[in-house]
Amino acid sequence: MARTPRRLDDYRRGQREREIEREAFQRDRRYDEVQDRIVEDYLRQDRDEVLRTIINDDMMTVSPEMVEIINDPTVEMTADMRVRRKPMSESIPTSRNTRRPLGSGTFSSQFGMQGFDLPVRSRRTRKKSSNDTRMSKALKQANKRLRNKNGRLKKGKTMRDVMKLAHRLRKK
Repeated sequence: MARTPRRLDDYRRGQREREIEREAFQRDRRYDEVQDRIVEDYLRQDRDEVLRTIINDDMMTVSPEMVEIINDPTVEMTADMRVRRKPMSESIPTSRNTRRPLGSGTFSSQFGMQGFDLPVRSRRTRKKSSNDTRMSKALKQANKRLRNKNGRLKKGKTMRDVMKLAHRLRKK
């Protein structure tokens, strides 16, 4: 189907708009990268300045105990200059307590550089009951009986059969 002049103009206009949007997106991304680099440079310069001061100031000495505290990732200094151990949830990074990106849009721009982390919710855990341990042992036995050496279920058997057998074994 041939394009009429009107449709061709609409098509070209749409192409141009998409191109403009793509250029704006790339420009914004470059701007964000530059801003991130500026912040990183500033923080690096600040750290370098502190380190330079510690090394060059003759009045300042670092004892072996202080070196241990400085290099220990589980220790932090509070705003009132007290040294304390970090809570376990902060000192050991896990998938639950690692800071996730804030996404894009107003939320990230509003809370991105506030100088504090958003609170991380801790999951509630429950105590493992004796029924749970019996069931896990029963599942191991049932899987051993109903699977081949290569790990596949035997012919004609389904996961339903495995669970039925496991529940029966658990009751024994």
